[in-house]
Amino acid sequence: MGRWKLKIILSKCKSNNRLQIDAAKRRIAEALLWKMGKWNIYKDFVNNYNSSDSLAKKTDVVFAAFAKHLRDSANPVYDQHALRAMWAINANLVSQEKEQCKAAAKP
Repeated sequence: MGRWKLKIILSKCKSNNRLQIDAAKRRIAEALLWKMGKWNIYKDFVNNYNSSDSLAKKTDVVFAAFAKHLRDSANPVYDQHALRAMWAINANLVSQEKEQCKAAAKP
């Protein structure tokens, strides 16, 4: 993104119209995610947030859970450390559950 484009986006942020400010901030954040190579992760995160029946991919279990929690606080939040602990201490997990915990816990 050229410097002049960023100036145009930032000038829109100075507007008094709240919708324009929010849209400009979203565009800046999306541009940053794209530049960092995280665009597909972002799209999956948005999909998990918007769809209550979306299934997490093998690599985005923690992000999917976080997106669902943001949509509805009744959904639990967990991270890779919680998954590792559950995998390590719960002897009743079946093989498939153990593999899911291992896969989700990979950084």
